[in-house]
Amino acid sequence: MRLWLLPLLLPLLPLTAGCEAKKPDWAEAGGAGNPLPAKVCAEVGKALAALGKGAAEYNDKGEATVPTEAFLQMPPAQRDQLAKALAYHASCAAGATSEAQPVLIRGDDGSTLLRTTISTDVDLGDLTGGE
Repeated sequence: MRLWLLPLLLPLLPLTAGCEAKKPDWAEAGGAGNPLPAKVCAEVGKALAALGKGAAEYNDKGEATVPTEAFLQMPPAQRDQLAKALAYHASCAAGATSEAQPVLIRGDDGSTLLRTTISTDVDLGDLTGGE
């Protein structure tokens, strides 16, 4: 079992947590097509870099190849976190948020494990804890 990937995904938790704090100026001006803040991109980059040190590979288009067994062992919430991280990474690379960022996760055997679209046009204050 390849559960060693699970601890690498834990840094993604803060990226999906909501917060009731006052929105920063850049979050108030959010909307599709606006760039994500550098802090968000840096955090997503760190989380995916940790994932990439294992047997996983990802690109700037929202695509990844991961060990099939490890992906199937992940709880649904962690799968969602991985997909969101890939979507935000793609938006950071593109320099703009998207209402429907495509995400594709393939297994190391070439099978499609997850194909979805994720909106990166969200309340950016939630992503950074209101900072």
